[in-house]
Amino acid sequence: MAQIKKYPLIYHGNKLIVQQAPYPTDVFWENLKLTEKQRKKKNIMGIFITIIVLSVCFMAIYGLILKQKAISEKETEDQIIVQFIGILISIIITILNGVLQNILVYVSKLEGHPTMTSFNTSLAKKITVASFCNTSLVTFLVVIVILDDKKSKFMKIFGEGGLAENQNYVFISNIIAPLITQLIDIEGIKKKFLRKIELKSKIYLFQLNLN
Repeated sequence: MAQIKKYPLIYHGNKLIVQQAPYPTDVFWENLKLTEKQRKKKNIMGIFITIIVLSVCFMAIYGLILKQKAISEKETEDQIIVQFIGILISIIITILNGVLQNILVYVSKLEGHPTMTSFNTSLAKKITVASFCNTSLVTFLVVIVILDDKKSKFMKIFGEGGLAENQNYVFISNIIAPLITQLIDIEGIKKKFLRKIELKSKIYLFQLNLN
């Protein structure tokens, strides 16, 4: 049986690619006007913003771990303060993860994805990588690699104020945080706050028009 030869589709010197169209409800129609070059620029901008945000998170965690190390090395070592700073680090990491998610939603929207599927895929990848870096990788690098002290690696991990203790607090914070957000309804409070700002802006513009 003779094989059917496949020839590329050429139109005005451009190679055409035929693929299944997404569902109409899956399309970001306002983003279809963007060229591939514009999308690549937006993707680079999104990566740049993500790196800046992660760098800020790194500096915050690094500063707290340095403070914890300084206290733990004192001769009159106060273990309660060391543990308190460990808990504080875990709370800040949990808060930063929440802030990161909101920023990454904005960044993914900024990238101008043509479909909801590509937007969700991009957002999921960013949140996964950012949460891993912020929760585990940054703490590991600071405690094990960057900090230069006389402790052995075993003590850095399992000692007082070490990596294992801090990570335990992070895991506990990650369990408690969703329960607190459900009780407090942070999303509802945020919407009310944004409505108040919008209302004040409308009142201000109305007064300007009257004047």
